[in-house]
Amino acid sequence: MGLTLGKIVEMLDSKTIKDVSKEIGIAEKKIRTLLKNQGFYWDNSQKSWEFKGDNLEETLMLPISDMKITNKPLASNKNDDDVLQYIQDNISIDDLKRFFELIGKTLESDIDVSYELFKRVNTEIDKKVERTRKAYPISEELQNKIDYFSDKHRIDKQELIELALKDFFKKYDIIK
Repeated sequence: MGLTLGKIVEMLDSKTIKDVSKEIGIAEKKIRTLLKNQGFYWDNSQKSWEFKGDNLEETLMLPISDMKITNKPLASNKNDDDVLQYIQDNISIDDLKRFFELIGKTLESDIDVSYELFKRVNTEIDKKVERTRKAYPISEELQNKIDYFSDKHRIDKQELIELALKDFFKKYDIIK
């Protein structure tokens, strides 16, 4: 069984919330929110977390992984200091590391696709060839996908469609 609310409360009897936060890898504010959501409150006179809800034993056995933590969303008009403070209060270092790993993989993948398309456009599409204009109705869903992909990879829509048609014709052995 993983980390329980009872284990956190036990740790808070002898350690500060900051120390517990570092030890378990959960932001201080998230720990406070977890405790408050489950019926605990900070008693300043006792200098400890006290329980005011029902069924203390059952509450202490709750695994942290099963608890949903809801925080107020960060307002977009905050200054940089407020944003940094929000991140420090709500996101653990491990969460940030994992986030940047995922973002890095996504960005790397997007960069690879964009670079590959850039190379293909510059080697496979002869811009000196005379072009004709044709209008072919396509589904709105397909047009939205073309728009999205074109914007995301910064490729001209006509070049994207030309590459796609070349691939289609090669696949069905219509052109070589």
